[in-house]
Amino acid sequence: MNSQGYYRVLDGTVNNCASVELPLVVNCTGQCVMEVPFETQDKRQDNYLLYLYSGELTVWIDGESQTLHAGQAIVFYSGRPYRYRSTTGEPILYYWVHITGSKAQDLLRRCGLEDHRPMTIGLQEELVRCFQRLFSEFICREDCFDLCAGALAAQLCVLTGRLYARSERRGTAHVDRLTVSLDYIHRNYCEEIPIDRLAQMEHLSASQYRAVFRSVTGVSPRAYVTMLRMHRARELIVQTSLPFNEIAEQLGYRDPLYFSRVFRESCGVSPREYRRRPQQEARG
Repeated sequence: MNSQGYYRVLDGTVNNCASVELPLVVNCTGQCVMEVPFETQDKRQDNYLLYLYSGELTVWIDGESQTLHAGQAIVFYSGRPYRYRSTTGEPILYYWVHITGSKAQDLLRRCGLEDHRPMTIGLQEELVRCFQRLFSEFICREDCFDLCAGALAAQLCVLTGRLYARSERRGTAHVDRLTVSLDYIHRNYCEEIPIDRLAQMEHLSASQYRAVFRSVTGVSPRAYVTMLRMHRARELIVQTSLPFNEIAEQLGYRDPLYFSRVFRESCGVSPREYRRRPQQEARG
């Protein structure tokens, strides 16, 4: 495996600039493979995301050295000097991208990617594949190249932020523990779903499952199913002419009156009033 670099401007210009032409612009990206000691220090006009996949780097943060381990990422904001080096002589592999744009730092902050903060995210093939898709975009350079590269860089930032947030929450309830059961709920919310069955999917007791579910979603499993049913009910009421008792039956409600009561509690109006609303708004 060799080092690779991909650059937005190919005329020999140094791809180090601040841009506000687009919300997000990728100046350059690539992967670094080094088997000898090296040191890098710079202060750039763009923002720099580095993801260390193997080896160790010494990084200076507020004047103090700190070890960056494989499976960690770090961001250096524009205008801030950065410095890192490898002295062990062990093979190093890291992926990198330099981004600018009118919304670049907004994006980084919203994703929880703070300046000069090591973030443990683990060895993530999904993140590597995202970098590789970005590399491919730079190779092909098809129509709307800048837009696509910016979108892929945004995916990198979002994914890095999510992976870091999951790592920080490890040991407490988070969505990873509910992936199987949430997928099941979304595919079967029109049926009766016993809590015990959902809990077994996640290898939890029923009481543990309820607690974890509320911690992740903010509501109980029953309320979550009702939310999904009412969302579908609104679609069916507006987009079809199905009678309300048939809509209720499709959504798992045997009693149309109970369905109507649940709908009113959720939407503030009855199903009949909700169906009239688009017509009234169109006439108004």
